[in-house]
Amino acid sequence: NSETATLDYATFAELKKYAHKVCYLGDIDATGIKEMYSKALQLVDLYIIELPKWITKTTYRSKPRKDLTDWGNLVHDKKKPGKVLAAFDKLVKTALPARFWDEKYKGKKFNGYDFNNEAAFQFLKFQGFYRLEEKNAKDSFSFVRVVDNIVSRQEPHHISDFPYQWLKEKNYPIALRNSIIRSAQLAEKKMSKLEAYQPDFKDSSANHQLLFFNNNVWNVTAEEIKVLRYDSNNLTTQVWEDKIIPQSPNYSSSPFFKTEWQNGKWDIKILNTENHFFNFLINSSRVNWRELGNDPFLKRRDEINTIDPEKYLAQLTEIEKDYQEYHEKTRFNIAEPGLDPELIQEQKEHLLSKIYIIGYLLHTHKMPSRAWQVHAMDHRISANGRSNGGSGKTVAFNTCLRSLRPATKFVDGKDMDPQKDSFIYDGVTEDTDLVLIDDLNPKYPLTKFFAKVTSDFVVNPKGQTAYTLEYNESPKIITTSNYGIPQVDGST
Repeated sequence: NSETATLDYATFAELKKYAHKVCYLGDIDATGIKEMYSKALQLVDLYIIELPKWITKTTYRSKPRKDLTDWGNLVHDKKKPGKVLAAFDKLVKTALPARFWDEKYKGKKFNGYDFNNEAAFQFLKFQGFYRLEEKNAKDSFSFVRVVDNIVSRQEPHHISDFPYQWLKEKNYPIALRNSIIRSAQLAEKKMSKLEAYQPDFKDSSANHQLLFFNNNVWNVTAEEIKVLRYDSNNLTTQVWEDKIIPQSPNYSSSPFFKTEWQNGKWDIKILNTENHFFNFLINSSRVNWRELGNDPFLKRRDEINTIDPEKYLAQLTEIEKDYQEYHEKTRFNIAEPGLDPELIQEQKEHLLSKIYIIGYLLHTHKMPSRAWQVHAMDHRISANGRSNGGSGKTVAFNTCLRSLRPATKFVDGKDMDPQKDSFIYDGVTEDTDLVLIDDLNPKYPLTKFFAKVTSDFVVNPKGQTAYTLEYNESPKIITTSNYGIPQVDGST
């Protein structure tokens, strides 16, 4: 029947009256495996026949093969008609239940329990425990648990303790629990026999990006955003638990802005100013705010021509009132009325640049034609050696962007030395999305980053052998600075 059909305990008990082993064979697509493992854990005496994974590497009508018919067609040999029967007989004989213990009898008298190692590893697989091959791990592998596409790292003692805790939670007999406690069959060395698993962590392509939040997953494309559940069969990508963005947002389909290409320039229209972060981006892009929002009021203040304290205070109060009213009226207005069109365009391009850069950094896909390092600096450029600041770089990148990309390697750039930076990328792996170098030392040459931006990324970890991340699996780099860029050449 359909893999989603229920097999209740009464039906299962009836079947057990007639058969030595009651077996369940499900499809080996995402839905089939999920239902198969679920049934195995509900009915621990149900034997599970899992078809070999190799059949999924072949296709029928452009779809991966997944069920018993597919398996039979691939195994059947016209010249050896008994081949498929013999092969199926092996599948039945090697089927195992989730029950990881066997009851012993002397005659008809119960004589305790035996730990079933093979069934125990099957049980742990049904619960999502696997061995993960990792080239940078201490033993070239580590242990993980996969639940609803979320992958979490596990220590060996977490796994060895799990069967006992499961029995305790299900209120199985004390004698059975004691036998599991006394057993040394789940020692750390034996954990290497857990089934190997290779998650698919690819969360983006040139045309989409997945964002993993606490409550759901967003599939972002240029045309739309689809909201998915973690247990959805439409979600075929896994995510590390510590890479989930610690937010539970609701998706609004109402846009906050609209962009257009007009007369050889990009234009942006603000449609909504209810989002605090977007308002912050707008205000930090209003680099010409002094033209109408500050200088005219300073000029009026300087032109007060009276020595009468009361008149002076009255005029000053009026100027301050006009100042506040003007700012209230033009809040979050990137194109305030009366401002020179060229200055308005400059502000719009500031805002567009920020939006584009944030999108670029949230998109983990890497294209060789867009191999860029993001460098954030102040709009107000002073002579080299003089530091500015206060333009919002830390809020934009260190605070907000890192909250949306938890897998960010943070580096304090103030102390970076070109001669002593061997280990600054310690901890960077293929799971790292961004490297944020904050407040870069003004004497540190930007050219030191170029090879990592455009080609492979070499990591020299402390106490371990250096390794190389290929371009497609390496993180994007952000640097921030309160200084101007020294020695600007063509490649920079």
